Amino acid sequence: MDMAAALERHETGQSELERVHGVSFIRLRELNEPVCLEMLSYWKAKRGDRHMPSPDDLKPAEFARIMPYLLLLQVDHDPFDLTYRLFGEQVAISFGVNSGGRRVLDAYPDNPTLSRELFRFYSYIASERRPFAAAGTMLGAGDRIMRTEGVYMPLSYDGERTDRILGCSMKYDDTRPGFLDDDPLSP
Repeated sequence: MDMAAALERHETGQSELERVHGVSFIRLRELNEPVCLEMLSYWKAKRGDRHMPSPDDLKPAEFARIMPYLLLLQVDHDPFDLTYRLFGEQVAISFGVNSGGRRVLDAYPDNPTLSRELFRFYSYIASERRPFAAAGTMLGAGDRIMRTEGVYMPLSYDGERTDRILGCSMKYDDTRPGFLDDDPLSP
């Protein structure tokens, strides 16, 4: 978290993401979503005794049924930037846009505040080099209020610097039963 964001959080008790979307960090042990828990367990298994696993350690065939709920960000360092490399189908549906291949700061042209807050959120995860969980409510496509829970895990080629962030995010629209809440872990 940059100094301005940390100061804002300290002074107001919440970030812009929390005020606008109702999403905040939660403890990893507070995760309830089975898909998120499975991806966190997978990340931990691939990490072993290292600080974080390498992107090369991930084998998509091992979590293929969860791919629609995943996003993968590329972290560039000189200059610092974040780009969505994978934007799963269910993530795209919930946001109303497929941001794959887009810089995070340009990902939501109709909502630049969301782009800036997500950039700060992911930047913090990259700098801390450890997984984080988030939960709450957010404004999705079509101005739908959705419940969300996600886990965001850093990946590193050299074991020290975050090069990618793998996210797993589940969203539920309470006004449309069955929308975005099918269970990918069910046979």
